[in-house]
Amino acid sequence: MKHLAPWFISFGLLCACAASPQTPVHTPVSITIETSDNIQDWQQAAERIQQSIPEYSITIAKHNNNRIFNQIHTYDGKSQLCLEPRTHYDFAGNLVSFQPLLCHDIDTQLPENSLEQQITAWQQRLITPQSDESEIEFRNRILAESSPEDPLCFSVFPDLFAAGTQLPLQVEENYLLACAQKIDTPASNIYHSQTLAEWLRSIAAMLSDHNAFIARTFRSSLDDSSSEGVIYGNAIEAYTEIMFNKFRQAEITTLNALNKSDKANFWLLSRQSAILLSYIVSHTETMSGERLTAIVEAIAPQKGWPINVADFRRILQIKVCRMSMLVPDVTSQLVSACLPWLQISASHPDDFEMALLLIEHSIYGSDPNQPAIAPEVLQWLQNAVLSQESERIRHEFAQRMSVLPQLSEQERQILSTL
Repeated sequence: MKHLAPWFISFGLLCACAASPQTPVHTPVSITIETSDNIQDWQQAAERIQQSIPEYSITIAKHNNNRIFNQIHTYDGKSQLCLEPRTHYDFAGNLVSFQPLLCHDIDTQLPENSLEQQITAWQQRLITPQSDESEIEFRNRILAESSPEDPLCFSVFPDLFAAGTQLPLQVEENYLLACAQKIDTPASNIYHSQTLAEWLRSIAAMLSDHNAFIARTFRSSLDDSSSEGVIYGNAIEAYTEIMFNKFRQAEITTLNALNKSDKANFWLLSRQSAILLSYIVSHTETMSGERLTAIVEAIAPQKGWPINVADFRRILQIKVCRMSMLVPDVTSQLVSACLPWLQISASHPDDFEMALLLIEHSIYGSDPNQPAIAPEVLQWLQNAVLSQESERIRHEFAQRMSVLPQLSEQERQILSTL
């Protein structure tokens, strides 16, 4: 299993090295929990916990949105906290373990004890596969262990599909629907299990071509007022617009959906929205340089992302940049956003010549108030390691460009030295 196999040691819900029930070993954790009631009591409880357990960094905030995860909910006279699922990676980008969603009733009369106990239980509850277990065996086992009370498949599947081996879309869709069915039963201690199932169906709908299923899922998403549910609804709205060839409208909606899912670390949802943007670029008849720049910048990976996710987004970014040659009003900002493509083009003369053509294209279309060549692009042009043939191409390009009036005196001087 790509990016997974090296650490398949044991399967199950593992305690993170508790030496004894009385002396648990705490690992560092940082979390923000929102609440609307008794904020001061919860803040004082968080401060006392941090004094006794320095590894815990707990922030209590007044909630501004209706969230499912990391928010204290009160219903039927009870209070419940659902701590979000997380995925852990090693320094090489391999998936190490899954930390599943954990929902418990909490005692508002004993905020310190209940909060500490739940966070400790949450951070010590890990899922890892066995060393001899295939990816499909792992998924099947997790699916079998899942229930409305303990929706393990919800915690595992999205990141497993986003960062593990790429599966056929039909397989991915079927597993998401199977997981939704497993957890879509009202349960006494996890009141939103049906909501989680609808989120899984939203992802599945973005892989489907069955209009009735997509429409039904979209209607369900309209009833979900949680901030996480809005993200899922936004993504399926964009997909629906693409299905009806409303490309400009879909472009705006998908950019919004991608931004929200990236911020929430919904990697599978982000992957699908990024692919949709690539599709929009390749099928839109009229695309401006400004709009394409926004798309390239949105697709670009960010610092701190899992390596597998970042690699995929970088590849997709380069793919979209290659299409920029067809856009009439290329700017230096777009070329700067496409710097990863320029960097890999240096290894082959034909690709390098195409990259220089994009730079030339942007010089002619540059804004008089902006540099004709972005400083980082000019620096790359100076320092790129090139073959003899590519050096000749760069020299001819620099000589031709250095006489253009769009360039500043400093830019002309640098080009004349190449």
